[in-house]
Amino acid sequence: MNLINAGWGRHFRALNRSASGALLLLALAVGSMAISLRAGDAAPSEAQVKAAFLLNFPKYVEWPATAFAETNSPMVVAIFSADDVADEFSAMSARRIIDGHAIRLTRVTTVEQCRGCHILFIGSGQSRKAPDLLPKLRGLNILTVGESDGFLEQGGMINLARRDRRIMLEVNMDSIQQTGLKISSKLLALASVEGGRK
Repeated sequence: MNLINAGWGRHFRALNRSASGALLLLALAVGSMAISLRAGDAAPSEAQVKAAFLLNFPKYVEWPATAFAETNSPMVVAIFSADDVADEFSAMSARRIIDGHAIRLTRVTTVEQCRGCHILFIGSGQSRKAPDLLPKLRGLNILTVGESDGFLEQGGMINLARRDRRIMLEVNMDSIQQTGLKISSKLLALASVEGGRK
C-alpha cells in the first residue's frame, strides 16, 4: 500500500525496523505503534514523522457525513503552535485528495478557528492551554491530536508521544466515543489504547 509519495522512500528506509513488523501501514511507512528516529541525513525528522501521521489519519478515521458541507468539501487539518510540523505537512499534503476530500492545512491560534476543522494538532508549545481548549471542543467531530505528556488525560484523542528515540501512537477511546468519529481497528491495532467500552 503506497501511503506516502515515492520520493520519501529514502527517508523511510532509514527508520529503525527493529521496533516491530512491517513499517508501511499508517504514516511514513508506519506498520508498528512506534517509529524510531535516528540521527543522519537519511532519517526522517520528528516533524516529518508527525506530519505524515496527520496526513494519513483520514485513511483510518471515518467522519459522519454531516461533518462536511458537501461530499467533496475539503478535509481541514488545523495545526496549533507547531510551525515545524505545519511546514512539513504543507509540503506533504499539496494536491493530496483522500476519499474525495482535498487536504487543506490551516494554522490556528484561537479556539474559534479550530471549530471548522476535522483534525486539530496541538503542538507542545500550547500544551498548557489544552486543559482549557479541549473541553470547548468536546462532542464535536474533530479528531484532536497532541504531542505532550498528559494529553490523553486532558481529553485528547490521539497522542504522538516521544518515548526515548521513538514516536509512539496512543489513543483515548473514551474521548473518541463522545463524538461521531469511527476509528479503524487497523489503527487501533498499532496503538496503545486507553479506555473504551468493554
